Amino acid sequence: LPLDAAPPTSPTPPSPPAPAPTAPVGGNYGDACDPSHPCASSLVCAHQLGMGPGAISLAGGYCTSACNDAPCLAGATCVDFGKGGGQLCMAECPPASCRDGYSCCDAAGAHVCLPGDHCPASGG
Repeated sequence: LPLDAAPPTSPTPPSPPAPAPTAPVGGNYGDACDPSHPCASSLVCAHQLGMGPGAISLAGGYCTSACNDAPCLAGATCVDFGKGGGQLCMAECPPASCRDGYSCCDAAGAHVCLPGDHCPASGG
């Protein structure tokens, strides 16, 4: 009786290393955004606060959400920008957490990242 031999096998290449854990898809509060770099699913990409001559441009886009009817998620504070600006969740900060072009500003008692040239004037 002939013995059944297993077919020759080629050496199995080593498995690639497991990918590192990644952050959730999409930007978080205060991150830059555009069609190629969208915000997380619960956020929107804003390019300005308010309308008309007093509007504040949000250079590079800003991931945010409205907080008129819903609270902000962790990492953001609801800021009322008054007539035309609405209430938006803005990224909370110490200064190190704001991206380039943005500063940690005191806006109605909350410390949030805003365009550096639009921090409300402090008293004095």
